[in-house]
Order: sequence, then structure tokens, then C-alpha cells
Amino acid sequence: MHYDSCLGSIAASVNARNSIGSNYEYPLGNKNNTRLGSTMTGNIGIIRFWFRTTGDWSSAQDVDGGGGLKFIRWAIGDDYISDDNNILIKMFNDGDSETPRLGIFNPSTSHTTYYQSLINFQDGNWHSIALKVVRDRNNNAVFDLSLYIDDWEMSGNPAISQNITLISPGNGYFYGVTLNGNWSAQHPENLMGMNIDDIQILDSASINFCNSTHLSYCINQLSCEGAEGNWCNNICQANSCFTTIRADVNQDNQITSTDAMLTLRKSLNLDMSQTNWQDSSTTGDVNCDNTANSTDAMLILRKSLGLNMEITDWCVN
Repeated sequence: MHYDSCLGSIAASVNARNSIGSNYEYPLGNKNNTRLGSTMTGNIGIIRFWFRTTGDWSSAQDVDGGGGLKFIRWAIGDDYISDDNNILIKMFNDGDSETPRLGIFNPSTSHTTYYQSLINFQDGNWHSIALKVVRDRNNNAVFDLSLYIDDWEMSGNPAISQNITLISPGNGYFYGVTLNGNWSAQHPENLMGMNIDDIQILDSASINFCNSTHLSYCINQLSCEGAEGNWCNNICQANSCFTTIRADVNQDNQITSTDAMLTLRKSLNLDMSQTNWQDSSTTGDVNCDNTANSTDAMLILRKSLGLNMEITDWCVN
């Protein structure tokens, strides 16, 4: 082992990974960890950083024990490190030096979906890595993962994406992150180097994913409508919320004799294609008997005249 200037000491093991957001054993020494599990309770989590390799990275092989470098490991539900409850991004050197494979591990199937990077991480430049994790609104175990390379703002298509299911997700909240498990603390640089800088961990409140092309990321009615979406049953969507049409059959926001005449026309099975009739399973059915007929037309006319509806079968709020 060698003195590691980042740790401020000699690494305790070759697996002296970097940990963020929880009181894990590594790194050693004083640290101020924000407890992610109590601060990130939304459905979206992002980690992004700048990355490069140096030194003997290109010739280092088989130092991962055959299981792949655990490049990013994000604990879900609690801080316990286990494949059953962790978002896991793997990296394999494969002996192809500067362009390693990246993979997303799915705990429910024990399968890893791989992506062969064409980016040379040892070209002397810093490259951005960004992982966006979106938890299913209705299932704490289901997550959509998108990994972006050289796309700091995550504005283009991800290099690799995958839907995964965790085995023991707990409350589904985002907890501590560890980087470079199985492949670190090989200091000094002439042995092998993996350099990471400017690590950011963000939630949906920290970065604005809510826009007209990502309406599902809008978390309230105000942000949804600001992105020109429709807030329907606590979900932001492009389509209009389902509206039950009954008395206002032409949807002009008023109930008039025109609605009554249209309903009568419909009840006579006349052609409605040249009218403003808004067809639905409930249009014109104002007494809720599952049909629109002349009785409904008379009720709509009565309503349009401002007459008392309490003594009728009128069922429209």
C-alpha cells in the first residue's frame, strides 16, 4: 500500500472506495456527510462527475476479481451495501485499455446490460459521467436508469438506459453512494489511476427536468402548468385530463338550448358530423341512465331556462 493524498493516509485496503452521503467506513478521516436518505425523498436522483484514467490503467487487467469494477453503487431504502437494494453501474477493462465496457446491473434478474464505450478515457481530457435515476411513482422497487457520457446537462440520448427492479428497496429513497468499489487505492499514479472531480448529487428540486418534453418530471400543478402540461390526478401529462361530458355537449363552457337541440338530434340518430357535438360515452346523458335521448334533451332545455332541477332526475353537478 502507498500513501494516498486524497485519503490523507495509507489506504486500508485495495478496496478503499470513495463514499458520499452516509457514514461509511471510507474515506478515512474527518468528513461532513449530508445524509441523503433524509434529504432526497423525491422520485429523481442524479449523480454526475468528471472522470479520466491515467498511469497504467491501459495495462491493468483482472484486478476486479472478474466481477467488474463497481463504478457507481447507490444504496436505496437504507445505507446497507447489497446488490439486492443498490443501483449498480459496472465497468470492465476487458484488456481493451482506454475504452472499457459499462453496464447496468438488474438485481431481479442478476443480468448486466453492457455498453461498449468508444470514448478514450485516457486521452488526457476529462470526460463527464452522469447517471439519472427515476423511481416509479407507484412502485418503490422499479427504477429507470440512464447513463450519459460527455453530456453533462443530460440533454441528448443516454449512452445506455435500462429499467431495473430491486429486490429489497425499502422506502425507495436515495441513500449513500460509493464510487470505484473493487478497483481503487492503487496510488501513486504510476501504478494505475482513476481520477474523479467535481462530484454532484442532485434531486428533482435541484435541477429543472420539468419541461414540455419531460412533463413526467413535473412534481406539482404549478410546475406542470408552467411547462404547458395538464395536472391530472397528481400526474403531469400532455393530453387533457379526462372530462366527463354531459350537459355541455358542444363543450363551449355553457349550457344552452343549443345543447338541448344537439342532444335531441343525436337521439334521433341523425348525422352529427357537421355539428359541434363532442362524442363520449356520457355526452348528453344528464339523468345518468346510460343513454342520451329526448328526455335528456328536455332536461337540458329546462336547465338552460334557469328552471328548478331539484324535482327532476338531473344528475349533473
